[in-house]
Amino acid sequence: MKALHKKVVRDLWQIRFQVATISLVAGVGIGVLIASDGAYAALRGSRERFYQHNRFANVFASVKSAPVSLLPRIRSIPGVLQAEERLIYDAILDLPETTMAQARLVSLPERGTNLLNEPLVLEGSLPQPTQRDCALIHEAFGRANELHPGDRITLILNGKRKIVTVCGIGISPEFVYAFSGSNPMPDHKHFGVFWMQRSTLEQLLDMNGAFNDVSLSTSPGASENNIRAELDLILAPYGAVAAYGRSKHPSDMFLSDEIKQLRVTAVVVPLLFLGVAAFLLNVVIGRLVQKQRPQIATLKSLGYTNVTIGRHFLFFACAIVLPGQILGLMLGNWLGRAMTDLYADFYRLPGLDFQMHVLRTILAVATGSLAACTGAARAVWSVTRLEPAEAMRPPVPEMSRLTLRNPILGRLPVATRWILRQLINHPLRLVLAVTGSSCAIMIIVLGFYSSDAVNFLIRVQFGMIQREDATIMFRNPVSQSVLFDVQKRVLLAEGYRNALVRLRVGPARREILLSGLPADAQLRRVISRQFVPFDIPPNGILLNRKLGEKLNIKTGDEVELEFLEGKRRRVRTIVSGTVDEFLGTGAYIQINNLHNMIGEPPVLTSIAVRLDPVQEKDLLEYLKESPLVSGVLLKKSMLEAFRVTLGDMLVVYSMILLSFALAMSAGVVYNLAMISLSEKSWDLATLRVLGFRPREVYRIMVSEIIIQTLPAIPLGCAMGYGVILLILDLTQTESISMPAIAAPSSYLIAVLVVLAATTGSILILRNRMKQLDLLEVLKIRE
Repeated sequence: MKALHKKVVRDLWQIRFQVATISLVAGVGIGVLIASDGAYAALRGSRERFYQHNRFANVFASVKSAPVSLLPRIRSIPGVLQAEERLIYDAILDLPETTMAQARLVSLPERGTNLLNEPLVLEGSLPQPTQRDCALIHEAFGRANELHPGDRITLILNGKRKIVTVCGIGISPEFVYAFSGSNPMPDHKHFGVFWMQRSTLEQLLDMNGAFNDVSLSTSPGASENNIRAELDLILAPYGAVAAYGRSKHPSDMFLSDEIKQLRVTAVVVPLLFLGVAAFLLNVVIGRLVQKQRPQIATLKSLGYTNVTIGRHFLFFACAIVLPGQILGLMLGNWLGRAMTDLYADFYRLPGLDFQMHVLRTILAVATGSLAACTGAARAVWSVTRLEPAEAMRPPVPEMSRLTLRNPILGRLPVATRWILRQLINHPLRLVLAVTGSSCAIMIIVLGFYSSDAVNFLIRVQFGMIQREDATIMFRNPVSQSVLFDVQKRVLLAEGYRNALVRLRVGPARREILLSGLPADAQLRRVISRQFVPFDIPPNGILLNRKLGEKLNIKTGDEVELEFLEGKRRRVRTIVSGTVDEFLGTGAYIQINNLHNMIGEPPVLTSIAVRLDPVQEKDLLEYLKESPLVSGVLLKKSMLEAFRVTLGDMLVVYSMILLSFALAMSAGVVYNLAMISLSEKSWDLATLRVLGFRPREVYRIMVSEIIIQTLPAIPLGCAMGYGVILLILDLTQTESISMPAIAAPSSYLIAVLVVLAATTGSILILRNRMKQLDLLEVLKIRE
């Protein structure tokens, strides 16, 4: 073994505990890089393969009922490669173990190849032409309800019961994120997709020779906007809803948002940890160079060049990070697989597997080495400029920026002046200490943000805005008499009229949901930023604030509304105000005004109810038998689905970041404490000789650490909130507007974790100070 290699081993052993903490910080950064980038690649790659292999369509449109004879005309639209019509219908499920369940029935063409949005069969088979009462069910729904091929399910369509046999279990690119239209959270227990033969659905729905949904695939480079415009013109006479592209498909929107957020995590979090590791290396190796000045002079006198000695210290820095790189590879592999397994439970994608690719491994190792070399660069530069004769002498004592000429400072106790001198003379170290602990607090606040935001969203959305116990949806608008019938079975009921409209202002246009609410609505309210209920104005509409900002619409502006149903009327109205929303981007109007705009009698598309526990069962049985009802959304079922689907995921995510923040905080505080002890051992021993008691000397060191930690608390809390705002700005979508909020408990936990790491480092420092040999320390001044 070469002499310099032996020196590396010896130096590493002397600072082994500092090596361990720095390696831990670097290892976490490398692990998060591998895990996040690997999960991102797995999620994105699986999505692209699934979309391509199962031919996920590019354009979609829905109609009330259109003849199949329109299909050749649709296929002739320039840029359309393939067009496929189908029937889609929402039915009620009569499952014994659930209060209310909903099925989305999707027809399959008689031919079984080259389908758009083709389901992937995981178990069993697709319905065959001879199997008229069979269905392929979505895998998530089947697993949640423990269904297998051969089991039977009762569907309720138009008030009539139909027994269907499960012939297979499958997934589809169209329902990677499967949820009912009224509930943005996946509720696999109460919502499932059923694929059935078209001939079966034609008979059940009495729609022979007709369709109510069409999907298109487009050629590369084709203008999607032109295709959608042509499709809207063709389908307009048949009650069409505006066509939309794949990017607006609900399932793909949620999946794309998740991939986007994961990409941000793969950049931001590793950068924080590796940056802190580089700062720590800079301080540790800088101190080592000052301590080994005589050794460096001897090496240069013996003929070692600046390049050789500089390479030695770079090698030493990489050796410090090496255990972290090994730890990071193992941590990244474990964490990446855990993240991918969580995503597999949330998104139904085939082949969603985490892989430790060679290129990703090399990139992670190279990133760790780059951080090590960056941290050691300043020390290496100082080594190359150090002359042998100068290095043999002790370093010139640094000039203190704090002098006794100041009459106020001169009156301070010796210990206080000593602490102030150390802090002022090492500003970079002070900044590093504060920054490291601040980043730890920031990471914890960020880790708990998802849980805090979702809990806040649920509390506001379902406690202040949607205050009903259940929402009843209808296939088509129904008369007010249905509301009176429902009111007999509940404590309170309110009817609403929702209409899809195209909002036009200048050249801009946007399809939104216009909700007509009663003027005195109690169960469904619109609230302000201050969480005060809005009174819906007697004239005009209330518009989503974020949508208004995007389209440059202000209060008092006039806009045009084109109703995408019925006679497709166009009316002009004013924007009477804006409103903040967390879910969706719509508009609100008094229900009577909406009826007048459409030119229809008072009708309803949904009813919100507050349930009577005594009559709840009778109400649900009544709704199951009603041919008008397309679905019932129970708030308690939706919240339970959230706890099952997202609860564990958020807890695991928070705990992982909590442990990472603890590692960062402990690494920063411990390393700086040990460096400070190494630099001040002669001063501390001198204080002992001058009559200071051990407790007083220890208090001086502890006070310095506490002074370095305390500013990190408010700064870290502010940084946590700032990063939340930054991430929301990078990942926010129109469909969901997450609030920028963190619970007080999250800040408290973050502060307690940093204080715990600081306390642990202080206790270790106490033991190290007890081991100081005063005679040995005072023999030679470094």
